[in-house]
Amino acid sequence: MKRLILLALLLLNIVFAYAKEETIPVLIRASSNASKDIDDGDFVKLFNEVVYNEIINNRIVLWDSHSKDIYLMGSTLQDIERNSKTSFKDQKFVYIFENWKRSTREIQATTIGFMFTNKTAAGEDVSYGYIEYKDISSVLQKIKLGVAADGNHNQTLALLLNTKKFNFDILQFAGQPVKSSIDSEKIKQEYIGNLGFNTTLFASSEPQKMVSYFIERSVKLDDELAQNGDLFLDALEIYLLNHLDKIAELGNIDIANLSAPDIKVNRCEVREIWRKGAGSKIIFAPMELIIHINETPLNPINEQRIASYKIEFQGTDLFTFLKGKKFNYIVSSINGQKISRSQAFFYQRALFEANWSNLTGFVKDL
Repeated sequence: MKRLILLALLLLNIVFAYAKEETIPVLIRASSNASKDIDDGDFVKLFNEVVYNEIINNRIVLWDSHSKDIYLMGSTLQDIERNSKTSFKDQKFVYIFENWKRSTREIQATTIGFMFTNKTAAGEDVSYGYIEYKDISSVLQKIKLGVAADGNHNQTLALLLNTKKFNFDILQFAGQPVKSSIDSEKIKQEYIGNLGFNTTLFASSEPQKMVSYFIERSVKLDDELAQNGDLFLDALEIYLLNHLDKIAELGNIDIANLSAPDIKVNRCEVREIWRKGAGSKIIFAPMELIIHINETPLNPINEQRIASYKIEFQGTDLFTFLKGKKFNYIVSSINGQKISRSQAFFYQRALFEANWSNLTGFVKDL
């Protein structure tokens, strides 16, 4: 007991010794469970899948250990998996080597590299190897998280890593081993406290959603919003009838080759980025259209391409009209979450009335 108390006191003395702005080496272990603020995210699972794909395609260097003595090919990693009857993607932990520097505003964490290990069915240790952060950093910045409706579309795996929005234990601190989860929590309380990680570099960005919705033909003849939706679809239909080459460009060569094609634009799917600006004003940024002719979707059209078509509608271009939202539409997905038709209206209302981190809760309470 005395030995444990002395060890705990030693750790606390180390924490206090490094309370000022000094860089210290840290080894943390990320656990495979739900990540903070990421509705459908598991950092370890997501990270392992991305890293594995890069390794087996030999796009990043895998070393045998932290000392980086031997370079391993992607095929070698697959041999290790096969011989040990384990899976790299099924690891429950990721070991992360970092340097931390504490200031009055934040913990500045610089990631150095990652160690990957597993256990066989018999409980024997398996080492997959070590990679450096610099080799994978650009990939992590491109990986958007498949967040649910309550999350932010603009979150990346790099942001998740650098802001430490996942559960972790501290295994080594300033060169000293941390023997227990209790000691790990003590260091977190004394050294990290209420400070965030890399809050300056990864400043909180404005709330952002990827929203998809359909504009469909309406049976209501006395509703201005419904009429505007129909007129919008009419404008697309007239343009395509006069430019059959565009139909071929968008993937339906059969209709484009007909001498007198019978074309009906039944509906149009729109994908947009919605941002919360000042005063909670929503800013709409149309990204893509998918036009359905004769119940068949054409290939997606991005903003630049549709702008080149120069289709004018009600005295303005199509994207300006879409930003105005003066038409009926049916929300079909928010971020990575599909929205059923029966709940589309409620989620549409939630986007305008609810806290964006609690859209699902708002809908449930209606």
